[in-house]
Amino acid sequence: MVVDDEDLPITAEKGWWHASVSFPGDAGVSPEAAQALSSALHDQRFHFLRKAAGLRLRTERSVADLLDGLVADQLASGWVGGIYEPEIEAFGGPEGMDVAHDVFCADSRAALAETGDRGARERCVLL
Repeated sequence: MVVDDEDLPITAEKGWWHASVSFPGDAGVSPEAAQALSSALHDQRFHFLRKAAGLRLRTERSVADLLDGLVADQLASGWVGGIYEPEIEAFGGPEGMDVAHDVFCADSRAALAETGDRGARERCVLL
């Protein structure tokens, strides 16, 4: 298979808003918190990583009000803003990072819908 990538557009790397979100107890994200996040983030690109009992959330624009609401509703125990520094070189440069972010966003949108469901972690292992 021959691929001609000379005419592919190079997209400018977008800045990402970053927050580390913690959740009550050791169970991590509840189905209610996952649903609230999924509903609120439906109109923007986002991606996340699970870390311990929390998430590292990256969004196209600030979701501080959303996270404050999750804390007020006791669906999250807190959050802290931070700086996201994409590992551009690890993904082959700006073009590779753009592709990786596209994959991260597609994957995160699908995964968030399943986050917090009973057996979700085990299903991931099976897949």
